[in-house]
Amino acid sequence: AISVTAIGRAADTHIKRRSGARTGDVIFAAGELGASGAGLHDILEGRPDTQAAGIHRTPRPQVAEGIWLGGRTEVRAMMDISDGIASDIRHVMERSGVGAEIDIERLPVASGADARTAATAGEDYKLLLTAEPAAAEQLAAEFHSRFGTRLYPIGRITDGKELVWLKDGVPVELDWQGYRHY
Repeated sequence: AISVTAIGRAADTHIKRRSGARTGDVIFAAGELGASGAGLHDILEGRPDTQAAGIHRTPRPQVAEGIWLGGRTEVRAMMDISDGIASDIRHVMERSGVGAEIDIERLPVASGADARTAATAGEDYKLLLTAEPAAAEQLAAEFHSRFGTRLYPIGRITDGKELVWLKDGVPVELDWQGYRHY
């Protein structure tokens, strides 16, 4: 067994909790999703040397990106996507007392994955965040300029309590779930 504990300090203004999302916020994914899930599939199918398999074996958490986003006042809630966005957005919703709409066509699907894998597979370790709508476009532009990667707007926070998947702007019934602990 391996157990790791990390302890650190940060200014309260730089801590973005799951409880910070507000109705109307733009939901962003900080990178393409599903590469690790596609890599696990490749490994299980006997193809351990694919690019996706390498991504699965060697995750790269977005530490510098998280520190930078943590200092941005327009970012209201943030966490890493470790269990799949279908599960992780629910953590933000529950803690913030809000709902969410996610547009399936706006999911940034990694090469070798499909939309379901992008939404339900974990271990991508990209950041999931919400931001004030008036500042979202500028935040995304500055993020791209600084890190050379995109913030993908995938949906919005609603005043409901449920997660609604949209296709062509219309709600669709999906049973998509990410990893559930216990």
